[in-house]
Amino acid sequence: MPAGALITAVAATWWAPGLAGTSRLWAAALGAGTVLGSWAVGRELAPDDQRAAFVALTLGFATLLTVPGVSLVLLFAMLMLTRLVNRTVGPPATTLDSIVVLGLSGWAVADTGSPAVGVVAALAFGLDAWLPDGRRRQWGFAAMCLMMVAALASGAAGQDRVVSSPLVVDVPSVWLLVGAGAVATLVLHRSLSTRSLQSTCDATGEPLSVVRVRWGIAVALLVGGQGLFLGEGGARSAALVWACLAGVGLSGVVPPRESPSGVAPPGTKPDGA
Repeated sequence: MPAGALITAVAATWWAPGLAGTSRLWAAALGAGTVLGSWAVGRELAPDDQRAAFVALTLGFATLLTVPGVSLVLLFAMLMLTRLVNRTVGPPATTLDSIVVLGLSGWAVADTGSPAVGVVAALAFGLDAWLPDGRRRQWGFAAMCLMMVAALASGAAGQDRVVSSPLVVDVPSVWLLVGAGAVATLVLHRSLSTRSLQSTCDATGEPLSVVRVRWGIAVALLVGGQGLFLGEGGARSAALVWACLAGVGLSGVVPPRESPSGVAPPGTKPDGA
């Protein structure tokens, strides 16, 4: 993170289209936040593949430097919504946890100008309630997300806009669709081909749920996908999300090497399995 902060602070002064007009201090904060957020997203979406986190970090950091208008808030909102569903920590989200995720989702809606982010957040809360060991109170938070979306959307339609920009639904370019489709295909293939996980929950040490991790990946794809249909600004705001998804997908293309002891790294299956 300190290295990321230093690089972006220098790049904002010399050359970095993604940081044009950004002060050194704010550029440093964005650099450190992108390093943390993109690495953490890689760990959440591919818990058995440590390499995926660093590929996601590399692509995310490059995206910050080259693509103007990316939303770091959206990246962290996606991270927390994914953690809500896949429960990598272990215990279910507390009421305070859910309030924080709700607030962060609302911030992402305001930052990107996309009420669709709130709809995806409502889906994530609903999934956390519906999946095994779900908590019924999460249905209430799902409803609050939808009420938040209605309030922000009505504000956007009125004289006093609440969201940062008017909602404009637009069909993305063919090349953007092809690229996003390729990334989504790689990520979904990796998700569906995972039959078991060796990684355990942070707090309890219990095995992670494959079903919940898969649904967490689906939430991440939806967070990225909603930005594609909101014009050029929406696609740029979701660029960090897609960079991290690309890192997870690309890391799964090359099989991990066996360790010197002959034991396959976590996430791989022994021969004949």
